[in-house]
Amino acid sequence: MTAEEIQRQAGRLREEQGLSKYRVMQDGIFTSCNAVTRFETGVQTAHLTTVERYLDYLGYKLEIVPK
Repeated sequence: MTAEEIQRQAGRLREEQGLSKYRVMQDGIFTSCNAVTRFETGVQTAHLTTVERYLDYLGYKLEIVPK
């Protein structure tokens, strides 16, 4: 899975939980709704720490496992 695919999946997880981009911004995960959009569409590749923080916010964790 590529970084962009992980970021898009995070967007789908957010939507499944009924969270708006505005709510994510209000909770301090991103600085603007546009930043959430750029992250979730993969337009702006995020640092691993940002991906981990966002997934944690959504109740998930990023894990690397053997093939």
